[in-house]
Amino acid sequence: GYAVPKEIDEVIDATLKGISPIRSIANVVRVGSAGYRKLVTQNGVTSGWASETATRPETATPTFNEIVPSFGELYANPAATQAMLDDAAFDVEGWLAGEIATEFAKAEGAGFVNGNGTNKPKGFLQSATATTSDATRPFGTLQYVASGAAGAFVATNPQDKLVELMHSLRAPYRQGASWVMNASTLATIRKFKTADGAF
Repeated sequence: GYAVPKEIDEVIDATLKGISPIRSIANVVRVGSAGYRKLVTQNGVTSGWASETATRPETATPTFNEIVPSFGELYANPAATQAMLDDAAFDVEGWLAGEIATEFAKAEGAGFVNGNGTNKPKGFLQSATATTSDATRPFGTLQYVASGAAGAFVATNPQDKLVELMHSLRAPYRQGASWVMNASTLATIRKFKTADGAF
């Protein structure tokens, strides 16, 4: 391995948080190996009501699912010439930190959106999808709401699909949820207008 001075590492981390939009909404977990696993209960734990002196019957046992993220190592191996290192007016550490952080942010964002899961994250656009609800959809399959037109929004009341999408989330997930879209989709949404021409 290679020892990285602490100052460079901190700059890279801070720049990544500033550049990568996915990192700002992702749950970042630091691990020491590729053996990380997380257990998630499906539909949570059930409960029941009873009077003060009544017996408490056993409630349903939750179903546990294991999440095993795909791991890979994002790396950069830039070269710096001896002339650059000897030039006292050139901050080679700052330059390397900035360049590496920018490239890491781009690669990380692309991986979490569209990665294939081989030595990199599996992006949410590569996951299995279904239109069914949480109760009937297999664990790990993402739900989607169709826009009504292939690769576009419907011509009449396109904003209704955004409202439908937001409320298709279960209530606990709506709080703190984030919209993720590319710039052209955002531009299309921002141009939605009412019948009288108001945005």
